[in-house]
Amino acid sequence: MKYLLFVCMLTISCPIFGQRTNLDSLIRATEMMQDDTLKVSKLRTIGSRLRTDLNDFTKARQYMEASLHLSKSLNYDYGAFRAIIGLAYIVQNMGQLNEANDYFKRAIELSESSNQLRNQDKIASETISVHTGIASNCSGLLNFKEAEKYAFKALALAEKYKTGGGSGWITLAQIFYKQQNYAEAKVYALKAMGYFQKAKIYAELGRSYTYLGLIETDKGNLKEGIEYYLLALESYKLSNTKSGIRLTFYNIALLYVKLEDSEKAIFNLKESLKYSNPGDAQTLYFTNSTLARVSMQKKDYAESIKFAKIALENVLKRNNKSSIKSGYELLYDVYKAAKDSTNALVYLEKIVSLNDSLYTSDIAKNTADLARKYETEKKEQQIVFLDKENQLSREKLGKEIMLAMALKNENELKESKLKKEILLRAALARENKLQVIEIAQKQVIQLGLERENVLKKNELATETQLNQSLKLQNNLMLENSKNETLARWLMLVMLFGFTAFGVNYYRNYQRQKSDNQQIIKQSDELKILMREVHHRVKNNLQIISAMLRMQARSVVDKSAIEALVNSENRLQTIAMVHEKLYKSENLSGVLLKDYLQELMDVLAKQHQNIIPKFQFTIQDNAQLTTNLDTAIPLGLIVNELVTNSFKYAFKELENGEINLLIGKANSGSYQLEIRDNGSGFTDGKLPKNSTSLGLKLVNLFTEQLNGSLKYETDKGSHFTIFFKPIVNVL
Repeated sequence: MKYLLFVCMLTISCPIFGQRTNLDSLIRATEMMQDDTLKVSKLRTIGSRLRTDLNDFTKARQYMEASLHLSKSLNYDYGAFRAIIGLAYIVQNMGQLNEANDYFKRAIELSESSNQLRNQDKIASETISVHTGIASNCSGLLNFKEAEKYAFKALALAEKYKTGGGSGWITLAQIFYKQQNYAEAKVYALKAMGYFQKAKIYAELGRSYTYLGLIETDKGNLKEGIEYYLLALESYKLSNTKSGIRLTFYNIALLYVKLEDSEKAIFNLKESLKYSNPGDAQTLYFTNSTLARVSMQKKDYAESIKFAKIALENVLKRNNKSSIKSGYELLYDVYKAAKDSTNALVYLEKIVSLNDSLYTSDIAKNTADLARKYETEKKEQQIVFLDKENQLSREKLGKEIMLAMALKNENELKESKLKKEILLRAALARENKLQVIEIAQKQVIQLGLERENVLKKNELATETQLNQSLKLQNNLMLENSKNETLARWLMLVMLFGFTAFGVNYYRNYQRQKSDNQQIIKQSDELKILMREVHHRVKNNLQIISAMLRMQARSVVDKSAIEALVNSENRLQTIAMVHEKLYKSENLSGVLLKDYLQELMDVLAKQHQNIIPKFQFTIQDNAQLTTNLDTAIPLGLIVNELVTNSFKYAFKELENGEINLLIGKANSGSYQLEIRDNGSGFTDGKLPKNSTSLGLKLVNLFTEQLNGSLKYETDKGSHFTIFFKPIVNVL
């Protein structure tokens, strides 16, 4: 039974190319094609389908060799590479494992030497399959060292190309399973299972579960084996792999036979038949013969005879005398169990007749071999001895040998009659085997009873240990009762101590609470006072601004008026900071973006008559909040530079535009960029000895900030002020 499971696994491990299709039309269409790469592919497809769907390995090999020959004539290395792999699988199915490995190694050599196949990513999956194929064949040849070498190389390639890792794991599981190293086999089967689950490759996931089922079955864990086969069945159904479904049902049935659950065994065997290929005589024979055996054990002889006859019909299609003999023996056993002596005798005679035929064939073969040997010896002697007289004597001797062989054959025929009697004795021996099986079953039951006695002894030992632990617990309780009085006194002392500590802590808490309230009150009063100070400073600055505005109205000199207006703007710039502070919850800091936004609104209104279509933007990438010492100099710098742009940069423009950007420069430093789209300075540089008060103030305020000023012309003036502010954390 273990051998049948392994045969099933070998069948599952072969590549699956799909269901049977109309090959005749495909062959006709391919024959009409021109000699090109498409015809190479179609010839390879026909060969693959003949192998997988019809098991016609001879024709499959012819078409695959045609694909290889055409690929070579076209210098099409990729087609040749895949055709060589196809030939490897065909001869592998024919049982010629060494030749299959030769083809696989030819494929590897071609992939490494061909310029067309240097892009290894294109053939990564095929290369991995080639290595796992060699490993599988080496395992079948019991060359496990070589098998492991190629399996681990397949894993290395899978890691390199990030694909096909599961094939390496499942191949290693197969190798260690054949060595009966079930622990290692299970480790790699579980790794393969995890890989195929994640990749959702359900056909290969079914193979992984099947190997796990085989491992548990060989270890004697039949129920665990059934559980894994059921998981394999679900995976094969998801991938619609009919061969996998059929073989899994068959494996489950065999386990239920071992568990003596005939009903479930028959159910799974019938399910297996539903997925069988009507042309697969070998599979139908094994399944129906197993159904016949199980039905015979149930003593359902009508069903047993029906399935045995179906099995015989399929084995007759194969025209293999040894297999036909097995079919006759099955029907003989069934009729004998059913006590149908007439039919049992009919099939016994067929068995004996077939044995005679097999024996006669063997004799004929041996006779032919002896004759060939004689002819060979005769020719060799003719070369050495040319004498005619000696040649005639040797021929006479040969005739005597042939006569002796004929007499020997006659004796062997007599021996065959004796073998008929031996077959009858063998039938009786089979009946004795059944009795031996019944005795073995009784021994299993006896072993079960012995195990139950051992379990009861263990339970008794456990109860003894429990009684001892209860005694120890009682002793501890007595000791605890002695210490309870001492513990009560200690608790009373600790209670008095905690009470005194609590009273003292409460007094300190009340004192601290009173002090905190006083501090909060003083803090609120200080905030009110600071707001009042900022408010008054702002009002005073506005009064001074109003006075300068009044003075400007009474002055005739334009330069004096301009100086007074500029001074007024500077005072308003400072006043805005104080206004922001007394209106804000944070009395020590100003959000720079809001402050500059308000300042630019005021400047835009003042110069609206000069540039009616003026626009400005402020972008703050730093979210900078700063104090008076930083905000006021920055505001005055913006005031001077923006006013200068209105006066000189936009003379020839209708659409003036100024952009402000606040950002971080480097560790602890910030930068303020001011751009306009005006004419800029002459020669693109700031004048070195400028008499302008505005530029002098810009330089002065920049130095006050411990910063630096940078100017460049980029479609207008572009000022960058680098500074290190005192940042207030909100």
